[in-house]
Amino acid sequence: MKQTKNAQKKAGIPSVESRDDLSGEHSAKRKPTNEELAVRAKAGERDALAALWEQNRGLLNLMFCGLLANEESRRRMTAAGVTPEDLEQEGYFAIADAVKQYNPDIAAKFTTFLRYPVMQTFFKTIGMRTDRQKGEPLNKAASLDEPLCTEDGDGETRRDIIPDTAAAAAFNAAEERIYTQQLHTALDECLNAIDAKQASALRSRYYEGQTQRAIAAMLGVSPQRVHHLEYMGLREISRKGAQKLEQFRQEIITTRAYHGTGFSAWEHRGSVEERIAELLESKRAL
Repeated sequence: MKQTKNAQKKAGIPSVESRDDLSGEHSAKRKPTNEELAVRAKAGERDALAALWEQNRGLLNLMFCGLLANEESRRRMTAAGVTPEDLEQEGYFAIADAVKQYNPDIAAKFTTFLRYPVMQTFFKTIGMRTDRQKGEPLNKAASLDEPLCTEDGDGETRRDIIPDTAAAAAFNAAEERIYTQQLHTALDECLNAIDAKQASALRSRYYEGQTQRAIAAMLGVSPQRVHHLEYMGLREISRKGAQKLEQFRQEIITTRAYHGTGFSAWEHRGSVEERIAELLESKRAL
């Protein structure tokens, strides 16, 4: 046995004991996944929450940059005196909110649960002081060549952090896919909880775009009956799925409220309140 070990050593082949030591060392250095940290943070481990924030700072910055692709959001952020460093710190609270919503029993990445907390944190941060400070000239004065205070001192300016519109479009498209998938899942759960005929009528009407006459022919009933099934189905969804769908409703109201607030938009398309009411009416399934 000793001769075998000596031969292995001369040939540069690690022994079984050495391989076990290396394997144990590698295992000890393995970085925990977001999901593992989220479970620990959800159980009350503050260190795990801090580690989760640190591990996702790059993603948080990317998500905030995606939201800042909107000119109105950038204007409000400047008027409120909010800096990129402020957003980075607020990202911690977005992580904490996402941990509260995280469900380890669902086969989904932790980052899937980040979208709404990040959006809510962002709009709260850039809007909380805007109404009070928007008239102050100093809050509107900002040079693109103004240097940013960064930890590495690389001398970046505001001009350097203007987001790439193409990258922002790709990011927004990915967000929209996640949003649509989550909304579709929530709606399916609500439809499964109501009468089968009502659910069938709603799916045919809103998922497949069929007319009430076509649905009536498929179900063997009158168009008036289809209209009644839709009405009752939407009422049942509103009653049984209100809590499940509330986050989507709030997201629509929050994001739409920042668009088209000028005189030209009001003159041609009506007030923001009118357009939001029309939007919610068109999405009555919420």
